[in-house]
Amino acid sequence: MWYAQGTLTSNNHSIWLANRDNLIADDSGVLVLDDTGLKITRTGGNPIQVFSLQSTSITINTSDMKVVLQDSGNLVLQGTNEENRENVVLWQSFDHPTDSFLPVMKLGVSHGRNFSLTSWFSDSIPASRSFTMEWDPARNRLVVRLRERILWTNGEDFENIGPSDPFNMNYDFTNVSNPNWKYVYYTLVI
Repeated sequence: MWYAQGTLTSNNHSIWLANRDNLIADDSGVLVLDDTGLKITRTGGNPIQVFSLQSTSITINTSDMKVVLQDSGNLVLQGTNEENRENVVLWQSFDHPTDSFLPVMKLGVSHGRNFSLTSWFSDSIPASRSFTMEWDPARNRLVVRLRERILWTNGEDFENIGPSDPFNMNYDFTNVSNPNWKYVYYTLVI
């Protein structure tokens, strides 16, 4: 997915890649939704499985599955649970962040899995590199690391970052902690 300012220009920036560590060398990649799930097909290579229906414990009506690009930039695979006919999110790009922290995207931990940002290898190669930004729920802070070494934190008083902070009037950060998730997200005030 690309972030574009106005018309398509050279200032566009990729904000999310489904296959950043398994790049496709040409423009043959196609996102495919079928009765097995969501995948990327390509010329001369095996498909890249983005989401497999075998990974879920609920029964999904495959004819009702759809992929929706939300206004937030979140790409969401939705389906209908055949047991209760509820619409469910099967997979979403915001659960697989790359290097861009977008409004309402979560950085944090859930069931032992860390949702963090990882730098690109270079300006033109999006493969994962050594810098990460993650949420430290034990200290309520954002942390930037080079491998395991901490390079920066926002301190340990995250509750005061937001519109009330005179240096940051454009963003409102929210810290969420419950039995399933410990994360931070932000929304735009303006």
